[in-house]
Amino acid sequence: MRRSCFVAMASASIASLLAGCDRDPAGVTAPDPFAKSICHDIEVTYSDPNTIDAPWSGGIKDFCIIRTDEGYHVFHITDPQTGWTSRQGELTFGHATSPDLRNWTTHSRIDLRTGSNGWSPSFTWAPHVIRNGADGLYYMFYTGVDWPAGAPPSQAVQKVGLARSPDLKEWQRYDEAGEDGLILAGPNHENFPWSAYDTDDLEIAWEYDCRDPFVFDRGAEYGLLRYVMLNSIRLHPDLAPPWASYMAIAFATSRDLIHWQWRGYFPVTADWVAESASIVQVGAVFYLFWTNRAPGPAVRVAYSTTGIFGDYVLANDGGWLFGAGNETLVEPAQLRYLAFDASYILHVKKNILLPAVPSPTIEIEIEEFTACVADVQDRHAH
Repeated sequence: MRRSCFVAMASASIASLLAGCDRDPAGVTAPDPFAKSICHDIEVTYSDPNTIDAPWSGGIKDFCIIRTDEGYHVFHITDPQTGWTSRQGELTFGHATSPDLRNWTTHSRIDLRTGSNGWSPSFTWAPHVIRNGADGLYYMFYTGVDWPAGAPPSQAVQKVGLARSPDLKEWQRYDEAGEDGLILAGPNHENFPWSAYDTDDLEIAWEYDCRDPFVFDRGAEYGLLRYVMLNSIRLHPDLAPPWASYMAIAFATSRDLIHWQWRGYFPVTADWVAESASIVQVGAVFYLFWTNRAPGPAVRVAYSTTGIFGDYVLANDGGWLFGAGNETLVEPAQLRYLAFDASYILHVKKNILLPAVPSPTIEIEIEEFTACVADVQDRHAH
């Protein structure tokens, strides 16, 4: 991978510790980060010590990271190697904190499942947390799952839940009018013909796909279209090939983070698998990231220069950004880090360089995090 200096906004001190190159206050270039005698690769990792998984597993899957004044919070699916089809894994969320993405403290697990007669008694997946400035609370959007006894896994019903917290530690399902956390079901086929969700006239495998919520705040000036939520859904078999029964990334909008309206889906994402989506805006360009698994796990990215709902074009000549497992794009401290789990271990060790200026074709570069650790720490101690 290409390695180069990357200074992001006002967070140069964090960038220098992680990105591997920096300049001192006098503008002198730091020692060559490729000099192996004094430099070492930085491997930022976290594994869940409470996992019931096999010893090789780090117990982390589908996660989010949010930064506060105290540091970083990571929330994640638990026990993924044990797996949800065993009915023993992926039941609750794990929670860990770190001041520096290196040293971690593990906290109590968060159980947001409903009672047996509720909408989500089986599993909770894919948390995404943002802070609502209007009430000062943290909002966790997540996938709630009802997998009835005796039903095949392909008929597990997925919906979007919401829990809130004042401190990122104690969480309560949203329940102001009997919702018990439920705020959004999938796009019903009757109202959205492109969607397979809740199709009455035939039983479609995985028709109730509606998972991996990600919420993007566009700003109060956009009114009903202020918040955009991405989710993975199943397309209807009646769509023209090759999209029939494909997955895609669909989007809903909201004014207040509570009431949501489905709007459509991004055709560029239609494929056998489309999961774990996120959006980043850099200048006038919107970048849409998602995980694609055909023929194998890989990150895909498309960009729009015509707005968040514009026409997205695959970047990097339509190729995959790179392959790994269950990648998630996060944005701590306004830096574009890529965090991902391999062997269900959380890693934060790549940097994605996203052009801010529209162009006919966009090439996205990736750099590994390396650093002359002793030298960087010495210079930032002064």
